This record gives sequence, structure tokens and C-alpha cells, in this order.
Amino acid sequence: MSNPILFGVWSPDEATFWQSWVTAGIVTAPNVFTPEYAGKLQLSTQTEQGWTPTRATGQMITDPMGNLVPERVAVSGWHANVRVYDPALVAMFTHSLPQTDAEGKLLPLFQRTWAAEVFQLTEQPASVETGFPAGFRNSAGVTYADVIAFSSPTNTWA
Repeated sequence: MSNPILFGVWSPDEATFWQSWVTAGIVTAPNVFTPEYAGKLQLSTQTEQGWTPTRATGQMITDPMGNLVPERVAVSGWHANVRVYDPALVAMFTHSLPQTDAEGKLLPLFQRTWAAEVFQLTEQPASVETGFPAGFRNSAGVTYADVIAFSSPTNTWA
């Protein structure tokens, strides 16, 4: 069985995200997957997971218990996790690409998959405004990042 491919996704809003997937041929409408993707990948939103994305401000504050902790603020936009789990689709995403380095460590997501081509993405740096790690973005502004780049346990799958 192949390992799933996991992405963290940030979009200015939900409608922009779905339109970008219509453009990429993944869906025909929100949650209406094309035959190539139906039953092969899963989308889990922040609302479904019950988490609110935050980012550190760089400031320290005192919490209710009197401890000095990093200040965190809510991040604007729409957030989701995408999991490609179907073995055939995973194989398509990884066809002919090495998955590990010489020491057996998993390579970065966009080095070991064709995801940038499939989702029509270009490379982008980390965003100070959203706290989203470096990743890849499509022309609509929807950003994809390797879930390994996140430190929050809310970006994991059960």
C-alpha cells in the first residue's frame, strides 16, 4: 500500500479554492469531484476539524496562569488539509520520481510529487501575513504546503 500525500491549503476564501479546483479539472463544482479524483482524495476543512489557524506575532504575553507565552492571532482566509490516498492516484502523483534521499529520508513534497504540475502551482515563499509556510501557489492565490512544514498537530490526519 502506498503512503498518502498530504497538503496544507490556504485560500483567501472558500469560493476561490473551489474555483481553482474547477480550473484544474479536479471538481466540476464544490465537492463534486471529476471521475479521475472521485473517491481518491479527501478534503478536510478547519471547520470540520474544529481548529482555528493562528500565527505567532513575535510578541510575548502573559497567559491567565501568569506564564509568559508567545502571542498568537487568528489567521484570515480559508484553510484545509488535502489527502491523496488512492494508490493509483498516489502513483500518478509520484511516477518516476525518487521518494527518499540517499539516507532513506522522505524528500520534500514538491520534490517527490508532480503536485505543482497537477494543481498548476508556482513556488512561493512563506507568508508573514498568514503564517503559512513556504510552498506553492496557483494563479488564484490558493497556496499549498507540505504538512511537514507545519508544527501544529491540527494539521494531521486521524
